[in-house]
Amino acid sequence: MGSVMGDMKCPKCKYKYAMSDSYYKSNELYISCERCGFYYGRTAKTDIPKGKRMYKRLKELLKNKDYEKAWKVAGIRIRGFSKENGNYTEKDLTQKERIERIKERIKDIKTHKFDYFYAKDKKGRIKYKEVEEQGKGSYRIMFKGGGSSGHYKNNKFIGEITTAFKKGEIKNGNNEKPTSATYTFKKKGEWYEKDLVTNKETKFSKSQTASRYGGKENGNN
Repeated sequence: MGSVMGDMKCPKCKYKYAMSDSYYKSNELYISCERCGFYYGRTAKTDIPKGKRMYKRLKELLKNKDYEKAWKVAGIRIRGFSKENGNYTEKDLTQKERIERIKERIKDIKTHKFDYFYAKDKKGRIKYKEVEEQGKGSYRIMFKGGGSSGHYKNNKFIGEITTAFKKGEIKNGNNEKPTSATYTFKKKGEWYEKDLVTNKETKFSKSQTASRYGGKENGNN
């Protein structure tokens, strides 16, 4: 499923470089602010009973060799692209190719545990579940090749991370220690970032955010 990632102004702290991730086919949207810890998620609901019905129906049609009805039920195109002499051309799929696509659809539905189709209202519009949370700030723990980040709701959580970091208890699956560990917090109306490696506090800037897109740091807003 295609998505578009970019920057947007945080709805809460007005930081200009909060991260947004929108899925243009399903209209799902996720916003996270690396400064204040704001999070918003609009996730499409799924219709598991429909997935189970589709799975059962397609298996029955395949068993009865009612391929034409199975293609329609599964919504599979009867035309597709194939490579011939180095070029891709569109043509009618053979019966064997259609059967294989039905089997793939059945396998996909089962792999997703029937969580495969969007739930829709009577007008055919996708239903959504919305979540909005406001943290006290955000944290970021990085290892070689990746890491994790998120928002925290209380100082107890940060205290536990700080203690675990000092004791060397935070490690990844390869038993490696973090290359960096930071968290943001607000003090006297200003946003700061605490670096657990150097134990220094600095005013929060957009440098981390900009680096995701290969940009350059430019101020604190």
